[in-house]
Parts: sequence; structure tokens; C-alpha cells
Amino acid sequence: MTSYLSDTRIRSETQKWADKVHDLTSKIDTKNNILAALKGEINSINAGLADADYVNYKKSYDSYSSEISKLTKELKKSKSKAAKKKLNGKINDLKSKKADTANKMRQVAKTKGFSKQLTTMLQKSHNAAMVNQLIADLKSQRSSATKQRNYWHNITESRRRALIAKRNAPVIAEQMQQGKSAGHTMIYRTDMQDSKVFELIETSPTETDTNDVATKPIDGSTVETNFIAQSSMEYTSTFYLKGKDFNDCDNQFKQLMDWSYQYELTVDGFSRWKHAYITSIGKSTDQTINSNGLIINITFNYARQAQIKYKKVTKGKTKHKAGAKKSAGSRKGKTGRYITVKPGMTYSQISKKTGTPLASLLKMNKWKSTSLPVGAKVRYA
Repeated sequence: MTSYLSDTRIRSETQKWADKVHDLTSKIDTKNNILAALKGEINSINAGLADADYVNYKKSYDSYSSEISKLTKELKKSKSKAAKKKLNGKINDLKSKKADTANKMRQVAKTKGFSKQLTTMLQKSHNAAMVNQLIADLKSQRSSATKQRNYWHNITESRRRALIAKRNAPVIAEQMQQGKSAGHTMIYRTDMQDSKVFELIETSPTETDTNDVATKPIDGSTVETNFIAQSSMEYTSTFYLKGKDFNDCDNQFKQLMDWSYQYELTVDGFSRWKHAYITSIGKSTDQTINSNGLIINITFNYARQAQIKYKKVTKGKTKHKAGAKKSAGSRKGKTGRYITVKPGMTYSQISKKTGTPLASLLKMNKWKSTSLPVGAKVRYA
């Protein structure tokens, strides 16, 4: 419930998180420019290292790096101990080959006299990797900030719509009373975001309810059923629409047609449906009414809006088991220590705040470094 929140607080929070998203986007753009410049310098250095042996080793090195990255992602998603063991084996083997290839690259560089260029290239590659990590952290923070911005924006939008509906409700009620007293059918937007009410003269209405009957064959007997489910409700009628003149009628029809593919409608006539959607609409006229009226054929379908369920952040059921070997700094009989994740918080920030190494945080917790859920409890000791 957000009814206790003041409009000032809501506007303040909406603006704060919108500014945060804008600020993080600017930082990401800046880091991307730095990364692009580093990659350009790295490519320029590599282009100058045209030795055939070096180029071949470089290709192998890049291939190993790519494969290690791919397998590491699979390892994070894997839940089977056997699969994890197999993937770890492949990753360690590839790391060994990658290290061996790096040594060969250094040997070629030393022999051919471009060790300095290689060292510069490796340093810039390291810097590029660090910038990449910074970008990933910033994107994670922006994702959290975007959720907060959208949350407060939705509250603002919900209040705005409620205010419009409250203002339009008496206007609609007055038109409804006048139209119903004349025996006419009334149509308006269920969300009351428009005060317009269509007043129509209804003729030859029909309502059809369709059920699905699930059956199964029975040996030597008739079929049986174990449930019946309503599959559709359809309401069809011919209506007469009156106006000041033909153009007025045609403009009203165009508005009703616009509503037909955008909004849920309330129909109060032969049938009273609060969750009506127009599935078919057409117009015609004849000489007796063409000066100030239209004949409209409409088919409605009944369908209530589905309730959307959102996932809630809950405490993980997996318990952290102590290893057979006592880790440095652990104390017998002491339980783990946790910190609650706030919007925009990352593992890097938690590491700086608690003094716990980043690698230890990743090992102790189940969440990925790019998706720390707000409200989650992150273990740091």
C-alpha cells in the first residue's frame, strides 16, 4: 500500500531515481568511449606485430580466452556436481594452455625485438578488462536504479489515473442516468479516463456463452466428461447512433472505433458487461436516418484482465556449509554475517564496506555479480 505516501515524496523519489539512471548512463557512455579508445590502441599495436609465429599464437590465445569465458558462464548456471567438476577440469586445462601460449608469445617478442610493444599491449588489455568490469558494475547499478525509477513512476501514474477517474465519475454517472431513463444502451471506458459516454438505441441483441466440454472415450459406453470450462462470452447487437448531423455521427463512430482496439469498455444495455472488448465493429446508414444517424453493428467479447504475479525476493534455502578445512579468519561457533542489499548496491561496494575480498563474497553467495536483488541478504563473513 502506498496511500500513506505524500505527493511530494513520490515526486522527489521519481526525480531522484530518474537522475540516477541518467547519471549512470552518462558514466557508462564515458567508459564505453574509453574502452573503444583502448581497443583501438590494442588493435594498432597488434597490427604492428606482424610476425607469423606471434600472430598464430595470438589467435590461439584469443581462442582459449573466448572458450574459458563461455565455459565459465556455463559453470555459473550449472547445478550438477558432476557437470561442475567436468567444466572446472576443462577450464583449468584451457587456462594452462593459455598460459603456455602467452609464454610463447613473449619468447617470440623477445627474439624478434618487440617485447616493449607486447608489454604495452598486455597492459592496455588489462586496462580494457578492468574498464569492462566497471561497465558491467555500472550497468548492474543502472538496472537497479531503473527498477526504482519505474516503481515510483508507476505510483505517480496510478495516482494521476485515479484522480482523472474520480473527476470523470460524476460526469459519467449523470449521462448514464439520463440515457438509462430513456431506455438507451450506454458505453463508456471502464477505466473512466475519458468522460465520453456513447448513448445508443439497441435492436436485435444476442448474447452467446460458449463452453468447452472435456470428454474421454469409454469402452462399450458413451463418452464421459470430468470438467466443463467456459471458453467465451459474446454479445452482438445492432445499434442506432444519433448526432447533430452526419459528420457528428461519423466522428463519434471514429472515436468508438479507436476505443475498440485500445480499451476495456463497460456496456449497459441488453447485457451489462464491465469487462467488454469490441472484436468487430461496422457502420451503415439508409435514407431515413442518414442526415443525423448511423447504424452500427458491434460484437463484444467478455474478458477480465489477468492478475499479474510478481516474484518476491526471499531468503535462499541453501545453507552455507563449512569446508573440511578451517578458513582463515573463521571462528568456531560463530554464525555468518549478512548485509541487506539496497538499490544500486554491488559486490564491489560490499567488499569495500566490509573488507571482505570480492572473490570470497562471490563464493559465499548464490547471486550473480550482475544481478543482486534489492532486499537480499548477502553474506560477508
